[in-house]
Amino acid sequence: MKISGAAFAMASVVLLASPGSVLAQESSGKASHIGAAMARPSSADLSGQYARALQAHVVDQWMYPPSALAMGACKVHVRQLPGGEVISVDIDESCPEDIGYRRSIEAAVIKASPLPYAGFESVFTREVSMNFTPRANGE
Repeated sequence: MKISGAAFAMASVVLLASPGSVLAQESSGKASHIGAAMARPSSADLSGQYARALQAHVVDQWMYPPSALAMGACKVHVRQLPGGEVISVDIDESCPEDIGYRRSIEAAVIKASPLPYAGFESVFTREVSMNFTPRANGE
């Protein structure tokens, strides 16, 4: 049995401009998409919206095994091309060893490709780190 990540998962996103520099970090729950009527947001606002859009897009694809609820957080490093095409997903060494859990995260990122890009060109970054944490319903 698989549990849909859309209702039970949480992910935070860190956008990296270059190694070690953080543009935006978002660790709240699911995000909404940018409204068409929104006035010109600041770069920081747009970076936050971009992080939330990435988070929502990937978490919607995350199907993880029930055993994942006993796992800790898992950090992944994603590389993408302009346009949002994912070119690599690297699971951090600190991620729990459970192969099914790791594969579920990798599959979610790959399935979510292309990642959000349109409207975020000015804050786009090729390298993104995501922290995945499974949550039981209601947590």
